[in-house]
Amino acid sequence: MKAPSTSSNANVGLKGEVAVVSGASQGIGLAVALRFARAGADVWAVARSEPKGKDVVEQLKQAGAIDARCFLADLSRKDDVLRVADEIKAAGGRERRR
Repeated sequence: MKAPSTSSNANVGLKGEVAVVSGASQGIGLAVALRFARAGADVWAVARSEPKGKDVVEQLKQAGAIDARCFLADLSRKDDVLRVADEIKAAGGRERRR
């Protein structure tokens, strides 16, 4: 799925930035995640399904993300929201320091 770039975002460079995208395994969430990857961002996807998550990580790497990951969570469940937020915070704090 390749969305066309508009003149206002065609040259956006996000190298070294991290984009966290929920609902990234399909539809708009996937399109947004892929656009961030093409702009050079590392993309951390949040999805409910591990098989779809693995597929998304591969697509993100092919689109240009150096650090593509998938965090599993059902964001309709409060306990999943709190858990995945903690996981992302820990990964960002510990692994992203430069």
